[in-house]
Amino acid sequence: MQIRFFRQLFLLIMFFASSYSFAQKTDTLIHINGNIMTGEIKKMVDGILFFKMEGMGTINVQLEKISSLSTKKLMQVRTKQGDLIFGQIDTCVTPLYVRVGYGVNKKRVRVMDLVEVYPIKATLWKRVSGNFDLGIDYAKSTNMIRANTSGRINHRNRKADLLLQWNTFASTQKFDSTELINKKADAMITYKRLIKGKWLYTGSFGENSNSELGLDLRLFLGFTIQNDIIFTSRHHLFAQAGINFTREYSDDGSISNNPEGLFMIAYDVFKRTDPEISLTSHVEMFPNLTFNGRWRLDTGIDFKYEVFLDFYVGFKIYTNFDSKPNSVTAEKTDWGTSFTLGYSFH
Repeated sequence: MQIRFFRQLFLLIMFFASSYSFAQKTDTLIHINGNIMTGEIKKMVDGILFFKMEGMGTINVQLEKISSLSTKKLMQVRTKQGDLIFGQIDTCVTPLYVRVGYGVNKKRVRVMDLVEVYPIKATLWKRVSGNFDLGIDYAKSTNMIRANTSGRINHRNRKADLLLQWNTFASTQKFDSTELINKKADAMITYKRLIKGKWLYTGSFGENSNSELGLDLRLFLGFTIQNDIIFTSRHHLFAQAGINFTREYSDDGSISNNPEGLFMIAYDVFKRTDPEISLTSHVEMFPNLTFNGRWRLDTGIDFKYEVFLDFYVGFKIYTNFDSKPNSVTAEKTDWGTSFTLGYSFH
């Protein structure tokens, strides 16, 4: 009797396991060469579809190589026109198009207009991406050591993004009897939520420090409206405008509270096929609303080139400018460069 019970229990478990496995591998990918592949759509981002196939693992397919897609699972789809659509994806009688939505209300979308595709029930880990960088160099002629660490972790939800990013630069130079140390550090948490189309609102909180500019610590809280001017599988150009509230601690002991305007434009370009390449850049301007004539400018460029298996080499450069630093002994301009080795995931 016990043997029969365990046999039935085993068959029941195997039935549910096989049903689950089958349910997860019923999405369809139609290649432009006519090949039809069955598997599971994991996600589509930056012009690459991550498609899991039985026995082959997850393959990466360029958006240009896709003729059509089909899945019965509920998906979140974003297009380069700014539309955010929820529903199933189905093939279309028109080549290089898909239909997205529910029932007879599905919307026809060109495959090349797809920017992001995520399963709505995707796990937390599948929605997380990021990278970590480390750079260090030494010059014997000047007896200087420079180090840089940075990283970012991004979680994407149905209509919102939560981003944590940090960046540190430090240099040490020894003379006969003295040691000169310069430090710069930035950390920020940003929340973005889609309003409609290509419009988002953002909130950010973080800190800055820069010994070259006489800044021990700056705490800030900012709010902006963002417009995605260009958002495709290869390019992202966006602008922000808003207000920033800061509390600054200078190296001379002074403390000041400053409301500022906040204007930013950023441009990212990327290639997600091997070898992966990305270039990100931004310009931020902060006109002070309390002290007449004071304004700050921050710029940055970050280049990454994949070497193997998501490891990459990179180069970054930054500039910080403050027209009227709180410390009278501080410099107005700081800049730096760094060669880095890093790792990216998802």
